[in-house]
Amino acid sequence: MFVRKFQADSLEEALKDIKYQLGPDAIILKTITNKGLKGAFKKNRIEITAAIPEGKLKEKMQVDRALGENKDDFYQNKSSYISNMISSYSLHAKDVPKRPAAAINNSYGNLGLNKPPLAKNISEVSAGLDSFLSQKSHNEKPVLHSQKNSFDQVNSDEDLDHDSFEVEKGARDQNPTSAAYQTVKNDFSRDDFEKQKRKIEELESKLSEIVKKVDKFSRIEPSGLYQLRTTLRSLDITEQYIQKLIRKATFEFKEEDLSNDEMIFEFALREMLHSISVEMPLFSSLDSDKRPVVTVLISETSSGQSTMVMKLGSLKKNSVVIRNVKVCDELKKSISEQLLNIEIINVSSIAEIMSETRKNIEKGKSVFIDYKNFQKEFNETKKFVEGLKRSFDHVEILVSLSAIHSELYNKKVLSTYKTLVDGLIYSHLDLCLNFGAIFNALEGEKAIPAKFFGTGPVMPDDIEAASAERILDSIFKFD
Repeated sequence: MFVRKFQADSLEEALKDIKYQLGPDAIILKTITNKGLKGAFKKNRIEITAAIPEGKLKEKMQVDRALGENKDDFYQNKSSYISNMISSYSLHAKDVPKRPAAAINNSYGNLGLNKPPLAKNISEVSAGLDSFLSQKSHNEKPVLHSQKNSFDQVNSDEDLDHDSFEVEKGARDQNPTSAAYQTVKNDFSRDDFEKQKRKIEELESKLSEIVKKVDKFSRIEPSGLYQLRTTLRSLDITEQYIQKLIRKATFEFKEEDLSNDEMIFEFALREMLHSISVEMPLFSSLDSDKRPVVTVLISETSSGQSTMVMKLGSLKKNSVVIRNVKVCDELKKSISEQLLNIEIINVSSIAEIMSETRKNIEKGKSVFIDYKNFQKEFNETKKFVEGLKRSFDHVEILVSLSAIHSELYNKKVLSTYKTLVDGLIYSHLDLCLNFGAIFNALEGEKAIPAKFFGTGPVMPDDIEAASAERILDSIFKFD
């Protein structure tokens, strides 16, 4: 097996080079292209590794020597035509008797005037070449067989008109190998006819599938579904959820009802209400006064979490707020702390958080922990949460998100902490410009229910229980 690597600027140039150097019977082993690559990794050239059996390569080289200067024009033809011509030439060359090798000795008898004449072998050597050149020129297009053959033979010849070629009648009568060649050709035509027939059947099946899809998309969409699709797209609802709604509406409604805008939008609102998961917090239960609850708020960046903790602390009587800060100093109380009379404990380490939490739980107070993951280390936060759940009976973990952050960032935070948290809190809803992004985040993580919404700067009136109606009202701006 002869293996060689080819490089070219385009795939077509590389294949032409392979056909010229190795012949049409070459086998493609590996192809390296620049498709899908960008930047420094993108290469300008295409690399193809091809191989050919040594016997096939030897036959090609014999034809190249016989053609001489006409080789370039010969390889401009179709690959099937070139392959047939090379095969026919090899069949003729096998029948030509080889010239006996001259005796090798140490004398000078075979040099100069004493060299034996070769005239008797010229006709033998040229017989194969003459029979090869007696066929039609390679520049001529292959001619179809006569319609005297049977119906099957005619069909096979029509399918293989680019592969078949006809030997002249005189050369066919003179050449003793023409009958054997014709038998091989007929066998090849029958096999190839079956292959082409199977390919046609496959193409017909694919064409029928394409026609069905075109008919499906060419149908006019009902006005109700069209209005729903365009409206939700303008509100930045994800395309995946829109398609889900439309499929469900198509299944539940009749064809004439799909054009009713009111029915379709009413159905969409019901589905969107069920897509948002909400729950009440653990510390709001009736027996929370008898069993203190530890509520932990987790965030990575500025999301209004500290303000939200103070709002929650003001709602719960007999509670304390523990806030972790980088440097634990005697911080001056803000006006909000003084007005709301909130007890706030500043700590600088996880050990201090655990200690202060235990003291206040023993006193019967509910604890709200303002925990900021400054280092953004998930493992540290995981250890802290697991330690709290092992140490105390009633612990609830909430992740704090901001409505002014991007949808992508909020989804990233949710996916990071979804294995730890029991719910989420959205703040800064009064500053939100895209409630569709909030809906996408809540709908994408149904396992994490919403607990509270922060709706303004005034405390504690700017906090409300989470509800799906609040989000949908802000999305569609109902009057």
